[in-house]
Amino acid sequence: MWSREFGLTSSFASKLALGFQKVSAKEKNLEDIRNIVRKILNRKDPAAFPYGTSGVDISDLLLYIFASKGIGKILYNCMNCGASTISAIKVTTLFTISVKKYPSIQEHIDAIARKTKKCSQCSQNVSKTHKYNSPPRLRVISFSQQSQDIKISKSITLESESGPTTLNIHGAIYYGGAHFVSRIISPTDEVWYHDGIETKRQYFREGHLIDFSEESLIYRGNKVCVSVIYAV
Repeated sequence: MWSREFGLTSSFASKLALGFQKVSAKEKNLEDIRNIVRKILNRKDPAAFPYGTSGVDISDLLLYIFASKGIGKILYNCMNCGASTISAIKVTTLFTISVKKYPSIQEHIDAIARKTKKCSQCSQNVSKTHKYNSPPRLRVISFSQQSQDIKISKSITLESESGPTTLNIHGAIYYGGAHFVSRIISPTDEVWYHDGIETKRQYFREGHLIDFSEESLIYRGNKVCVSVIYAV
């Protein structure tokens, strides 16, 4: 299921998913798969994904991995005159919050869903509906420097033509001091911490998700959350 889901987001994510299968089969290790995808990204955009000690902007990485392909469309229907249009904006797995306007991730998603526009035919407000190519199973949230203190919702609900879909938090990436670390939330809501420098290949159990508030998930030590992963 996840290989198919990753394939829907980008060719880079598809390569990653195939690599994970090889890791599960003990044919490769995670570093091998990282290097394969890194090489492909470097060929695609050597300025954004250089080799050596130069840093990479995680927003660029998320954009290439999770926003290359559209996973649905936005429909606008006028209840007054019956006009119907499709938005030119591509719906992708990645949802970027550029500026903090609301306290939490869910409130930003709700605000986008409620945002209206005028009908080009009669100038009345039109209804907005998200139509996904398949039921959404994955959503990646990205923050900018202007939105990094938003409360991390433990789950998000997406409204679509077929009804609401709830996705739970399963990962968070933190940045600070030129170094990334992560939290991984298991299907049983156990929270695990990983730092490639500090913990190497080991994961450190921090507790249960119920032990964390949405505010406390914003930070991990002196590092701030820059991306959150939600999935079924």
